[in-house]
Amino acid sequence: MEQQKGSTGKLGIKTKAGYAVASIGDSASYTFINTYLVFFLTTVAGVDAAVAGAIAAAGAILDAAWGPIIGYISDNSKSPHGRRRPFIFRAAFPLAVASALLFTKVGGGGGLSILYYAALAMGFWVAFATYFVPYATLGAEITDDYDERSSIRSFAYVGNQIGMFFGMASPPFIVGVCVSLGSAGRIGWTAAGVTVGLVVFISLMITVRATRGRERAAAAVPAGNAEGNAEKAGFKPMLLGYREILGLKPMRILVVAAILALVSFTMCSSARMYFFTYNLGLSESISSIIMLIYISGGIVFAPFVLKLSQRLDRRRALIIGSVISSALLLAQYAFGISTFAGACAMVLTFSLFSTSYWQLMPAIIYDICELDELENGVRREGSVVSILSFSEAISSAIALQLLGVILKISGFSGELQTQPDTALVGVGICAVVLPAALSLATAITMRFYPIGKKEFENIRKELERKRGE
Repeated sequence: MEQQKGSTGKLGIKTKAGYAVASIGDSASYTFINTYLVFFLTTVAGVDAAVAGAIAAAGAILDAAWGPIIGYISDNSKSPHGRRRPFIFRAAFPLAVASALLFTKVGGGGGLSILYYAALAMGFWVAFATYFVPYATLGAEITDDYDERSSIRSFAYVGNQIGMFFGMASPPFIVGVCVSLGSAGRIGWTAAGVTVGLVVFISLMITVRATRGRERAAAAVPAGNAEGNAEKAGFKPMLLGYREILGLKPMRILVVAAILALVSFTMCSSARMYFFTYNLGLSESISSIIMLIYISGGIVFAPFVLKLSQRLDRRRALIIGSVISSALLLAQYAFGISTFAGACAMVLTFSLFSTSYWQLMPAIIYDICELDELENGVRREGSVVSILSFSEAISSAIALQLLGVILKISGFSGELQTQPDTALVGVGICAVVLPAALSLATAITMRFYPIGKKEFENIRKELERKRGE
């Protein structure tokens, strides 16, 4: 049996890095699907744009339903190997396989191929939620120190950026190389899917190994009331638990902010390849270079975002990053984005918002774990974090379906090399205007979030008094 010890203080670099490795697979798979699935389905697999959006959205909706279930189950798990790590281990192989098979062309866009892609999309998101919720929750258990939580998520964000290389920057390059060698583009997409699948599997296995013994012992944090009475398992108790969590006003504010931010992120990521290909006429290799610049921007911005969050707090740092990014994106669109340099400026600007959100929001959501225990007498990190996963899934469904509908209405056709002007306008709105507007809405929403560093420390002190520590 593995001893589970957890931590409430400072963490070593080895622990942070070990935890962060799995975020490579997280980002590789998440960005790969959200950036290229609809594009692949419409331009390679021959699926209608609205149908492609529906396929992507259906998988994300299933993720939304499955994530809270996994969060609840992991909270109540009695596995001797830990409450979180076994789920990561079990999800690794299915997630890797689905990442590869989703980008393998079958049929010609007919009924059977639509069923094939829909089934795989659903399988992907089920596996993703099975891994992601316990993994994100593990970060809340490793430490309850405010600054250390920001630090560990910064390490994870570096992993996210590495994962973006595999999931966002490398696919166009791999496709371009395959085409230059005389292979069909569809072969390149399959090769990209296999590459992402391998990255996912290896990175998750490394974290499973590296975080052994870092979880809190299940007996130390029972899913029960303040007196330690165990919470009854079942569907009704699960729903009542989520009702209690969502009864916390700060949690509701975070859900709204997360949905706004993630619709922005998914919309921009998914429409970006259309923008580069059709609005700017760029090749796969040039698009890959721009994606690398986007990733590099995140790496450059990350330490500044961390310092800003430590100097102010996470809430204010997220607001500042969102407002600056939104204003610059709208200004760039007004002046026109028509060159390689303009595309680079566009992705760097959005990278500031992306960095601010992905680096800070997971750590912000951890604050709710202590608030939930203080207000409701229950410690249930998995359930709290799964609400963020739910928000991500709903956001992906909204953004991908909306993208498909806008492309359809604007007259986009995957069979055309040159798109009508209406389609180009639709792509520009999806790639720039809507993401900018939604990032601004995120900042406005976060102004109402009441927990900063000072408030969190007060919550933790009150919780310690309540525990009798």
